[in-house]
Amino acid sequence: MHNTGSQSLPGTFRWSNFYKILLLIIFLGTAFDNMDQVTCSFILPMMRMEWNLDYIQGSYMPTAALLGTCVGAILWGIIGDRIGRQKALMYTILLFSITNLIQTHSWSYPQFTITCFFMGIGVGGEIPLAFTLLAEFLPAHLRTRTEMVLGILAIVLGYAFAALSAHFLLPVAGWKSLFYVQALPALLVVVVRFKFPESPRYLLAAGKEDEALRVASEIRHHTGGNYDPLDDAREDLSIEDKRLSPIDGLRLLWCSIYRQRTIANWFFGFFIGFFEFAFIIWLPTTLKNLGYSDAESINYPMLINFFAIPSVFLALSLLRKGGSKLVLTIYPLVAGVFMLILGSFLPQIAAQPVLLVLVGGIIFFFGTTLLGIFPPYSAEVYPTEVRGTGAGWSAGFTRIGSFIGPLFGGVLLSLGVSAQIELVIFGAPLLIGALVMLLYGVQTHKQSLEQISPSYLGNVSEVKAGKS
Repeated sequence: MHNTGSQSLPGTFRWSNFYKILLLIIFLGTAFDNMDQVTCSFILPMMRMEWNLDYIQGSYMPTAALLGTCVGAILWGIIGDRIGRQKALMYTILLFSITNLIQTHSWSYPQFTITCFFMGIGVGGEIPLAFTLLAEFLPAHLRTRTEMVLGILAIVLGYAFAALSAHFLLPVAGWKSLFYVQALPALLVVVVRFKFPESPRYLLAAGKEDEALRVASEIRHHTGGNYDPLDDAREDLSIEDKRLSPIDGLRLLWCSIYRQRTIANWFFGFFIGFFEFAFIIWLPTTLKNLGYSDAESINYPMLINFFAIPSVFLALSLLRKGGSKLVLTIYPLVAGVFMLILGSFLPQIAAQPVLLVLVGGIIFFFGTTLLGIFPPYSAEVYPTEVRGTGAGWSAGFTRIGSFIGPLFGGVLLSLGVSAQIELVIFGAPLLIGALVMLLYGVQTHKQSLEQISPSYLGNVSEVKAGKS
């Protein structure tokens, strides 16, 4: 019997130092990952000048990095279901940090682009693994809102870190200096390795009941005896090792109730990824083409980004009223509408910096924060046995959109397509994403992971039937 501690009731959970450090580590790792992705947009104008690159050539670097994140999200999600979330997360951070150090001494554009690909593999795996691990440690009544707040702040402040680093370092130390800052997460590996245990839910799924109970006992001790992370876990998870092969894990994503979730997640992820990175990567370049200076093309996006901070409060309000499904429907809808407005009236809006900041601020408020809201959600809607795989594939499709977006934007610019049309093309997918989530989204707020995503045991016949 796994209910070894008292049930955690709303209001009784104690945020011990263990949980505070866990949240800080997840936040910093995710923020630095987001910083790395945004940095591409700030260094791109200087890099194009230094290496004499045209628009299409300039798009190779962010495209390679984002392609790497796609591979990394899928690969590390599968690995996390096989070797554990904690180990896999540690390896992704290490890969991310080492490749950043290599970039500080880049000697050619092809080398830089190739290293960006491997850097992306680390970045792509860290975010879904981080939220998968965190989801399995938090109580049901706090899980969704805690992950949502952390995800939004990591997106906003990660962008701010990148913009501030670019503002202060680019003029005096050049674009390569930014990668020294981004190598700092290597220090997090030490903390993850020695401070945090493996998820007890994962240990149960792996058939390691004794170890799972030991970790759960430690967590119960850290929270004053009022929360056991295995309170909601199904007893039959510990009967044997229920981990699946990569092929069977992918097959399970298309069984029973998970088929609809997978289709919705993949489409939604692709649409927001396409918007986010096409818009963010080319925003400084677009502003520069509209007559803004190099400094303004960095400072205005940084200022606009801070408009997204209050997004946390609206997200929590919508979460209380309609759950995560409502948040993931309203946010892309509003952002998509304002992208169409920005594209349709770009000359008039760009001529008034205050108006540009206001309209851009609304887009950042509702749009760019989606990359902080969607990963936690995608980690909640799959069972423990394939949670890493499900979250990884969802993130993978976000990354497919994210590397197609910048490349597509570079092609449009090279063909002379106006920025107005380009912005409309970048924003329209958000409206489709809102419709997808409205029709097929799943409510996760205040429900245990087992209530949202029953163990695959009930679907074994379907998994096996798919193999024949």
